[in-house]
Amino acid sequence: MVSVQIPSLSKRGESFSRRRLSVVKERFLSDDCTNDPWNLLDLTCPLPGTLPNFLMGENCQLLHRIRDEVLRGDTVDRTVASRENWNEWKDVEHWVLLAQAGALTLRHQDSHGFSTWITVQEGRVGVGWMSRPTDQELRAWMADPVNDTGGKLRYVVLVPGQTIFIPSGVVHFVFRLIGQNEDTLCLGGHILQWSSLDVWMGVILGQLRFPNIINEETRATILKYVDIVVKLVSQRQKCGRVEELGGEETISRFFALYEARTQLVDMTMANRANAD
Repeated sequence: MVSVQIPSLSKRGESFSRRRLSVVKERFLSDDCTNDPWNLLDLTCPLPGTLPNFLMGENCQLLHRIRDEVLRGDTVDRTVASRENWNEWKDVEHWVLLAQAGALTLRHQDSHGFSTWITVQEGRVGVGWMSRPTDQELRAWMADPVNDTGGKLRYVVLVPGQTIFIPSGVVHFVFRLIGQNEDTLCLGGHILQWSSLDVWMGVILGQLRFPNIINEETRATILKYVDIVVKLVSQRQKCGRVEELGGEETISRFFALYEARTQLVDMTMANRANAD
């Protein structure tokens, strides 16, 4: 079974439906045009590693370090985790997108402040983004992500073999062209970068304030990620590895935003308690 985003589903209910993979296969191999294109966003990647070469440096390994901390816990022994837990992280770091012609993913930020890469394998894929939004434009979109039409939008149409990298917090959307033989297959994944700690923490604050700008319930895991990153940053500071983190100014901004995060969470908890 696999989750399929289907446009004709009621907006008042779930945006996806469970389908057998054999049914999905039959639909895609038929090559029939449809006004109700299926979009599969959660397919497991069967390949051992698909990360583009330009993202393999140490600066792009922050998400791997978070994963190691979660799976290993308080021990420094060799990481031993269940197959289920390893597969969960594999599906964060590497995944597959499969969509019929005309499928659309609306404007959003990726959850947990993830940066994202997408490499097209088959078909043509359009990727668009809000281009250099002002603070006012970004706040307006966060307040009403479905109906907001502000800001300048840019896009590019990728062909097989091309990769796009979407940095943390960039508001983006993905579309497929309409027509015969326009079904698409992509490989993709998420990373986090040490040198963008302050940007990432700012994105996290926005996602905590406006959970509707992402399509997942992530509060519990986001807070866990933040606490782990604080620990990792403090460890590297003590070892004198400041430049790897973007320098003292980046670290100072990161911790200032972290304090704002703590105040935001405390205020949210207090509001919930009062409402109860």
